[in-house]
Amino acid sequence: MTRSAPCPALAASTPSVDLIIEDVTRLLRDACGVPQEQVIGRETHLAGELRLDSVQRLTLVVELENRFSICFRPEDEAGIETVGDIAARIRQRLDDEAAEEGS
Repeated sequence: MTRSAPCPALAASTPSVDLIIEDVTRLLRDACGVPQEQVIGRETHLAGELRLDSVQRLTLVVELENRFSICFRPEDEAGIETVGDIAARIRQRLDDEAAEEGS
C-alpha cells in the first residue's frame, strides 16, 4: 500500500465535492483494489456494489485521513453508505477544521 499524497487542491481552498469524489475513487482503486472496470460514482454503494469488507473500509478511512489531512470522529461512520456520503463527510470535516482554525 502506498501513502497518499495530500490533496493539492487543499493548499488553495476547500475542494468541491466533485474533486473529493475523484480522490475517493482513486483511493478505492489504488488502496482498496476496486477494479478499473467497476463504475464508481456519487451513488455507488460501498458494501452493496463495491463489496468493501471491514479491512478495506478501514484502509480507505486511513488513506482519506492522510490525503485530506483530517481526522474522522467515531460518529462519522454512521449513515455513510455511498461514495457521495463519504465526500460530504470529508467536506464537513474540512469545513469544521477550517472553522476551528479560524476561531
